Amino acid sequence: RRMAQANVLLVGLGGLGMEIAKDLALAGLKSLSLHDPKPAEWFDISSQFYVTESDLGKSRAEVSAVQLGELNPNTRIDVIEGNVGLDDLKRFNLVICSDTIFGECVQVNDACRELGIKFIMAQTRGVFGTVFVDFGKDFVVYDDNGEQPAMSIVSSITKDSPGVVSLLEEVRHGLEDGDHVTFTEVQGMTELNDIEPVPIKTMGPYSFSICDTSKMGAH
Repeated sequence: RRMAQANVLLVGLGGLGMEIAKDLALAGLKSLSLHDPKPAEWFDISSQFYVTESDLGKSRAEVSAVQLGELNPNTRIDVIEGNVGLDDLKRFNLVICSDTIFGECVQVNDACRELGIKFIMAQTRGVFGTVFVDFGKDFVVYDDNGEQPAMSIVSSITKDSPGVVSLLEEVRHGLEDGDHVTFTEVQGMTELNDIEPVPIKTMGPYSFSICDTSKMGAH
């Protein structure tokens, strides 16, 4: 739903930029604007899959826009000519700079931060690559690795302030101070089954402390 209402500006239509543009178009954005006045060169044919020999000398953005428009008719594709100013940026929710000169990326990032627009920079150099994400000072990361939450079996929970949770010794919990946990199917201390995720403090590889459990049922 959020994706269908998003207006995105992509700067740089090299090989990496083209891959990003393809994925964004297929994702079903409201609009995708392209900016890359650089003329297509022989080098682009090896990495930019929408550039052919007949496109050499043409704007990479214009060449790409035609093909991208056929991928998803529900996403409006347009090309921004000339320089991109502050007034141009205001209509976007996200700006992506791909394989763009670093100094230019910094300028665009500064402008986006001032306007409250999300910003991503992606670069490739041979077999190496970098990604920089700036979604503003108020953005909260709820999932920092994309992996499924780890699960462990509880062996005991003390009635203390704070309560100490011990796990079966054959499995280390792998948690760090400040991580959050939830509980399900706890017997006796059933109050834990209904609470929101609580922060923990590690006590060792098999135990950690949680909130005040002194007034809860016995586990």
